[in-house]
Amino acid sequence: MKRAVAFGIISLFCSSTFATAPVVLSEPSPAISSLYTANTLNIVIYTVRNNVPKIFPLSVSGISNGIQRTTVPGDCGNTLPAGPSTCKIGLNINPSNEQIGSTINQTLQIDYQGRTPLISSISFSVSGSVPEIFAYVTPDLFSEAIDQFLLDGQGFLSSSYTQATEATSPLSFGQMTFATVNGVQYAYILASLGAVVWCSIHENGSFYNCMSTSSTPGLGSWSPRGISFATFDNQYAYIVDANSGNVFQFFLDSSGNFSQYILYDNLGVNAPNNIAFATDANGQQQSYIADASGNVFLCQMQSNGTFLSTCSPTPSSGAPSSWIPFSIAFNTMNGIQYAYVADNGASVGTGNVYRCTLNPDGSFANSSCVTTPTNDAPLWNPYYITIKTINAKTYAYVVDQIAFNPGNIYRCLIGQNNLLTDCELTPTNPPTNWQPTGIAFR
Repeated sequence: MKRAVAFGIISLFCSSTFATAPVVLSEPSPAISSLYTANTLNIVIYTVRNNVPKIFPLSVSGISNGIQRTTVPGDCGNTLPAGPSTCKIGLNINPSNEQIGSTINQTLQIDYQGRTPLISSISFSVSGSVPEIFAYVTPDLFSEAIDQFLLDGQGFLSSSYTQATEATSPLSFGQMTFATVNGVQYAYILASLGAVVWCSIHENGSFYNCMSTSSTPGLGSWSPRGISFATFDNQYAYIVDANSGNVFQFFLDSSGNFSQYILYDNLGVNAPNNIAFATDANGQQQSYIADASGNVFLCQMQSNGTFLSTCSPTPSSGAPSSWIPFSIAFNTMNGIQYAYVADNGASVGTGNVYRCTLNPDGSFANSSCVTTPTNDAPLWNPYYITIKTINAKTYAYVVDQIAFNPGNIYRCLIGQNNLLTDCELTPTNPPTNWQPTGIAFR
């Protein structure tokens, strides 16, 4: 009888032991909704229960693009405490405007020391109204205004447009960009005679209170062609002078005005048309200058935003033999960085867009620059290029212009291989005698 009782106790113990999973993941609280609104913060919390008297390292994966881990009370951190114990995993669900209308399917995976991971499926749709996106076009080489277009959901410019602002004689407008300073966004427009016009922006996207920035070289003493902003120890504006080959670094005050500048006249560039910035795979921010003399220059930067030394052509070998770089834009796909170079061409219809692969140090890989689209490219003269993502699709906008000939803007889809495809005119019926030289978005 005693033997039978002992056997029963052992059997009960074994049954209890193997019926309980060593580590258990609860359902999220609150439950994952079937629908989330874009740009809203939604915290869900999972409970991890450890039934084993042992500490485990813990890691979370499988979430991205609008879902990220967030610290919550009782958070597990990177360690699962020895059991019996519980700790929390918090997720912040915050879908973006680009995800409106799509369905998100992801799988939360919690790993603990090589054992079978804990998983939980996450699926929801994204709702919301897409905010208006405006495109701003400099419509000709010596423009008296900046044209303002509305973008549709496929990235096309509207057939009608308004004027965001008008130039004050004797100034005329060139390329422009936007920058946010102390939480306020401003428009910066390069103008003839060497002025830089700085504007506030109405809610409807039009500009007001436009005035010339302070602390620039004297009117008529330089020819600003391309402008870009970058942040190092502080935020700076960089402008290239196409005639002299000089590059200027402008300091900003708290209101967005220019306060002082540094002139670089020994960077080795000759006819700079555009300057752009990108952060390489090693985390270093580099600058790139498109030079009409036939080079793209890579310039190493210091932490205070100054140029480290003379810039060097990139790629170091295997660059297109006859390109005339006018502009550069960047895009990353599947962890690989690419540069898109607008080659203006030597005559009407002979230009190209080149896609170049970046090395980890930010230089262009030798002989990596290929023309794109590979088939059915327009007969064009790319003057300026920029990239914009709309409704989860990434487009390149190519401004087609040479000398005083009528020009166009093309909207090209960037495909899975990071090559341009489906280049279409936008707007479909451009204004008469259009000679666009730049485009910017906000």
